[in-house]
Amino acid sequence: MDERALWSVGERVEACRRADYVRQVEVVAELWNRTSRSKDDQSVMVADLMAWWKVTRAEARDLLRHAELFRREAIHKAAREGLLSKQHLTVMDKTLAEAPEPDRDEAQLGRAAELVEAGGGRDWALAEARRRMVLAEDALSTVDIPARPRVDLLELGHFIVDRDS
Repeated sequence: MDERALWSVGERVEACRRADYVRQVEVVAELWNRTSRSKDDQSVMVADLMAWWKVTRAEARDLLRHAELFRREAIHKAAREGLLSKQHLTVMDKTLAEAPEPDRDEAQLGRAAELVEAGGGRDWALAEARRRMVLAEDALSTVDIPARPRVDLLELGHFIVDRDS
């Protein structure tokens, strides 16, 4: 195989891996939704994941945290579209958990800048911008504002993100 073909195979494998992880988190979300989501339920769920799926405690906790993220429709949709990997979900979870409510946008923006710097590349920056649009759409869905301003904000965001892609 030539180098281009190898990169292509790797790309397909990564897409399958992301899709498999999304499906796994969806299953955990479904199981989690059947509980009252108490601390005791969390402990039992982690233990069950470890027993049934033979994952570590840390992996079970990650699955459960990511299942909680999937309660946000925009995040779930982006994950299903292949825009979010396990690592992206972990960064989102940590960012949302650590940043105080008013500072979230600034914390997320700082983290995005670090990742763009480390990853270096237009493709990565564009994917990150699209993920941020998903977060923005999710945030807007929780705010009671008139439909027209909501649509204007989303159209402006999509214009900014997609104008050169």
